[in-house]
Amino acid sequence: MLALALLQDPRYRTYWMALFVSQLGTWMQSAAQGWLVLLLTGSAERLGLVMALQFLPSLLFSLPAGVLADRYPKRNLLLLTQGGMMGLAFLMAFLILMGRVRYGHVLLFAFLYGALNAMDQPVRQSFTVELAGRDRYPGAIALNSFGFNLSRLLGPALAGLLIAFLGVGVAYLANALSFLPLLLVLLRLPPG
Repeated sequence: MLALALLQDPRYRTYWMALFVSQLGTWMQSAAQGWLVLLLTGSAERLGLVMALQFLPSLLFSLPAGVLADRYPKRNLLLLTQGGMMGLAFLMAFLILMGRVRYGHVLLFAFLYGALNAMDQPVRQSFTVELAGRDRYPGAIALNSFGFNLSRLLGPALAGLLIAFLGVGVAYLANALSFLPLLLVLLRLPPG
């Protein structure tokens, strides 16, 4: 019941809801990215390369990101990583909607997005400890896990609907916009 108690804290509840929206957008984009690669190339091998490039930064940058999280204000680092991922999603949405996207763009985007995400994850976990407090941290873990898994379930389904009715570019645009609530919440929190 620690998780439900955390939702009574307005600061944590607002953060959690904004984080959920952001994660929902990320899963929408993940589904859209796979569809985009297949549209551009028709190749499962090229899709595999995009996925490898997206997750390679986790191996390269997770440890340095943990060090950054210990040395610098976590809120500021999250503003940087979340803002960077939003900018990349806007750029890809623009390229897709203008009909200018190429496979090379997707490769570069996947690597850069993966690098920002690899930096974001350890910082976000540390930030959760600060925001929830050590005594409520187990509840925060449960709540964050629930939100992550729910967004992983709903995001691709929503992306499928957007792609079917409005196109791949709109799914990327939806992800870009999904960062706004979290960025606004982070901006309202005092620097740590």
